[in-house]
Amino acid sequence: MANIKSQIKRNKQNEKRRLRNRVYRGSARIAVRTARSAMEEDNATESRTTVLAAISALDKAAEKGVIHKNNAARRKGRLMKRLASLKVDLKSTSVDEPAMENGAVWQEICISDFAFDITSGSSGNGLPLLFAYLRDIIPPLQYSDQGSHK
Repeated sequence: MANIKSQIKRNKQNEKRRLRNRVYRGSARIAVRTARSAMEEDNATESRTTVLAAISALDKAAEKGVIHKNNAARRKGRLMKRLASLKVDLKSTSVDEPAMENGAVWQEICISDFAFDITSGSSGNGLPLLFAYLRDIIPPLQYSDQGSHK
């Protein structure tokens, strides 16, 4: 037992932080465990939702500083790799198609084997891949007189 006043205070702070951190670490551990068990059962819909919940829990723990960001990234990568090996079709596991409001235009853009729904005017999940896809199919601009800007 410490007999220095600052060390007694430090011990109290450490205990409070340990209890607070336990919540985030434990919830991340439980979420990863449920995701792994769902993937064992080969249920595509349940696997996808539990993996997304596990990723969210890992991100939250890393954001709070409970686990290192590289640790969270490594564990998320392992989960996604295993989910991808199940050949889960992301389009078929989505919930009902949302109603179109305010004249929203739905487009389906197939990239590799996945289809992403993108609503005009909002940021959908597939936008980064859409931009990567467009960057690959649109040729870069060729300037005739490079470097002679006056």
